[in-house]
Amino acid sequence: MSRKTSKSTKKSQNEKPETPVKTENRVNGNYPFYYYIILLMLPFLFLMLLEGALRIFQYGAVYEQWIPLKDKQLALNPDIARRYFYQTKSTPYANKAIFDKVKGENSFRVFVMGGSSAAGYPFTPGGSFAKYIEKNLEILLPGKKIEVVNTSMSAINSYTLADLLPGIIEQQPDAVLIYAGHNEYYGALGVGSSESIGKSRWIVKSVLYMQDFRTFQLMRNIINSVRSLFSGDKKASGTLMAKMVGDQKILFKSDVYQEGIEQFRGNLDEMLAQLKQSGVPVIIGTLASNLKDQKPFISFGNSDIPAAAEVYDQAVSEYNSGNFRAADSLFRLAKDLDALKFRAPEEINSTIISLAAKFGYPVVNIDSVFSYISPNGIIGDNLMTDHLHPTINGYQIIGKAFMDEMITQRITPDDIDTRYNSAQRDSLVRQKFYFTSLDSTIGVYRIIILKTDWPYVKEQVPASETMKLFAPKNYKDTLALYVVDNKISWEAAHREMANRYLEEGNVAGFHEEMSVIIDLFPFIYDYYNIAAEQLIKHKYYNDAVPYLNRKYEIEPDAFTAKWLGIIFLNNNKTDESLKYFESAYNMSSGDVQLLYNYAGAFVKKNQHEKALEMLNMCLRLNPDFPGAKKLQAQLLSVMNINVKH
Repeated sequence: MSRKTSKSTKKSQNEKPETPVKTENRVNGNYPFYYYIILLMLPFLFLMLLEGALRIFQYGAVYEQWIPLKDKQLALNPDIARRYFYQTKSTPYANKAIFDKVKGENSFRVFVMGGSSAAGYPFTPGGSFAKYIEKNLEILLPGKKIEVVNTSMSAINSYTLADLLPGIIEQQPDAVLIYAGHNEYYGALGVGSSESIGKSRWIVKSVLYMQDFRTFQLMRNIINSVRSLFSGDKKASGTLMAKMVGDQKILFKSDVYQEGIEQFRGNLDEMLAQLKQSGVPVIIGTLASNLKDQKPFISFGNSDIPAAAEVYDQAVSEYNSGNFRAADSLFRLAKDLDALKFRAPEEINSTIISLAAKFGYPVVNIDSVFSYISPNGIIGDNLMTDHLHPTINGYQIIGKAFMDEMITQRITPDDIDTRYNSAQRDSLVRQKFYFTSLDSTIGVYRIIILKTDWPYVKEQVPASETMKLFAPKNYKDTLALYVVDNKISWEAAHREMANRYLEEGNVAGFHEEMSVIIDLFPFIYDYYNIAAEQLIKHKYYNDAVPYLNRKYEIEPDAFTAKWLGIIFLNNNKTDESLKYFESAYNMSSGDVQLLYNYAGAFVKKNQHEKALEMLNMCLRLNPDFPGAKKLQAQLLSVMNINVKH
């Protein structure tokens, strides 16, 4: 038995092993190198296909910085803020910043960058210092096309500014004006914001880069949806200011405090470097805050730092004692100690000054200008509507400071109009600064809403109680309330107010309201016809002429030409009327009102055959047109008499 086993074992040992089966894809049990390359590429291929599919089905948002208008102009995308706000549903909107797609040789183009203070809150869209600068430049450079493009928005900070800057540089600005820094902690993507995505600038900038991909938007939306299932929307109501706060206690000189400063310094440093490399002139302003009349929102003290409220009380005591210099220092310290960082710390202004010096850019010290104008040198409610947003006078002062610095730095062209000095221009600009009592009331109501919510009060004031504060007394107040409640647009409110004035016989009020709209939206030429139509409807014919003339100069149409002809005919300016009637006729020969009045003009010029031709056409189109048959009969009678003689 053992032998047999031995032979069997020997035979087994002498047998040759079977030859392994060879395959095309494996060599010695390993895959070829390109197999691993394909394996690595599969996730990327999947993402590419998913991205393509999402784009085909138009998923997500398009975050283009500029959108075309009428093929000749560009505007800041009104939804661009959605690029920076991930969780907040009621994102801020951008003002209609319009400029020519192709910059003209005769254009002078200025971009304004910043947050809500640069946007003109609470008087947006028409109360910003950018509007003051635009009016000033129109006086200073009467032969130039002035384009002041305000890209500022509420609740944004230096991350948004840095992200928008390359697109601004591409538009060949003649100057960039910056007034920013208040929102560094709680603005979108800030270190203390509810919209924060981390404290690393590299991570935030990478996320902003990824925003253009629909796959990234899909992932972001899925994450937010899952998060909302567990956390709910804790800030579904209330002001945007209240919604933006993530960290309510940022202590002076703490790590988060320093991270906010470094965030601002890093972003601004990169911005100024890009602008310097591009050769773009820049003016940057320091920031002003309400020091005297704004108590700290959140006071917290420990062994290292005093409580903000205690320092504020000391400041008030020093102020009441007449020690204004000591009071100013204490007010500023109380602001910096405020744990709720809505007002920019003094270190933000120091950073602005140091970085401007580094790149050789001028600084407009708005903080010092406001202090100089304020009683006893301390900024309060005299120039502020709340904790940091200026009054309309304050915004005009900021505009003047920037404008004067532009002239000092010779940023404006050399061929400026030297007839007016700074004070005279300021007076003229304030006269041309279209801002009505409706705008003022809208601003007041916005501040009421702001101050009846956290952090001004511990709990949001009920709507019924807020309504008592509004206390609308007239039609204007009601319209203002509708605007702040988002029931009608700012533009619609001004049109409604204009029409009400016209119904009351207040033509001056009508002109004022329409001038505000046209001044803010000069690219919407239909407003000229809208204004003229209303005036014509109420038989204020001569008042319609300036609107008709302006529309005819910019974009002639049959309506404008016809009514200019009719009004000139009624004013016995027959030659002028014939010119416009001919223009209208070439654009629209089937308007019976035009034909009837065109005939009347020919009658006055004794061109009876042409008059009869127009009347015959009129009656063929409308046999019952008022007065046409009677005029035709009179004309035939005159022509028969002439024939007999």
